[in-house]
This record gives sequence, structure tokens and C-alpha cells, in this order.
Amino acid sequence: MCDCLVALGPATAGGATLFAKNSDRPPAEVQVLEWFPPRREPVTQATHLVIDGHRCANRTTIPGFDAQPRHPRQPVDRLVDPRLAATDRVLAAGPLTCDAVTAHLRSHAGGDGGCSVCMHAAGVQVTAASMVAELPVDGPSRVWTVQGSPCERGYERSW
Repeated sequence: MCDCLVALGPATAGGATLFAKNSDRPPAEVQVLEWFPPRREPVTQATHLVIDGHRCANRTTIPGFDAQPRHPRQPVDRLVDPRLAATDRVLAAGPLTCDAVTAHLRSHAGGDGGCSVCMHAAGVQVTAASMVAELPVDGPSRVWTVQGSPCERGYERSW
């Protein structure tokens, strides 16, 4: 399970789109962070899905995603929906800033058993990396990352 947040320019304090993501992995798995230049493609091959065109890939925008086999300890109503509700509250509080987004990604709001926005589900999954990208319409993007749990380490400007 990973948490993503996108706030388009009109919903942010600075007018730039903000994209944020926590990467949750099994405790011993490392998340490698790499930068790739922007690209346009008719089909995107993700880890478990093929996505036509340019759409956000998550359970709320691709209904078939929930049809995929899930780990038996990931009941959506207890572990996913509370984290989605926490993200909705952050977006509704706008206008969003990078500081508000990083605070959200560090938070332990959400599901039970350590399955929170910043994940600490013992022996199952942890937040292994986190990133926030500020994507202005004109001008260079800025990206801040954390290797490890964002509640335990500070974000650093990466690109």
C-alpha cells in the first residue's frame, strides 16, 4: 500500500501542482529513487497494470485495480479508506503548501495496526521512501525526497 496525493495548481498556495507519494514496502526491501525525464506515451506499463493514456493510477480512478488479488491482511475498509480520508482532509483544508504535504506524509493518520500514512506495520510494510514534487506550469520542477520513514528523517532537495 502506498499513499499518493496530487493537488493541482488552483488548490495550492504557490499555483504549482504538487505531487506527493510515500512508498510502502516490506521492511527489508529498499526503494531506489531515480529521476527520469518527462515522457508522453499512449500506454503506460506499471508494475501490475497497463494504463491507457494519461490517468492517475489508483483504486479510485481505475475500478479494476481493486479486483486484483490483495494481501489478506489488507482489508480496504480498515486499512486503506481511513488513509484516503486523511488525504481528503488535507486537500480540503487548502490552499496546500509543500510544508502541509510533507507534514501529511509524516503523519500516522489512518488505518489501524501501523497502517497509517507513514506506514509502520511491524513485519508487513514500512514507508521506505517519500517524495514531494512541485511542478510549476513554467519553470523547473523541484523535488524533495526522504530515504526511509519521513517521520524519522528530514526531506532533502533532490532535483
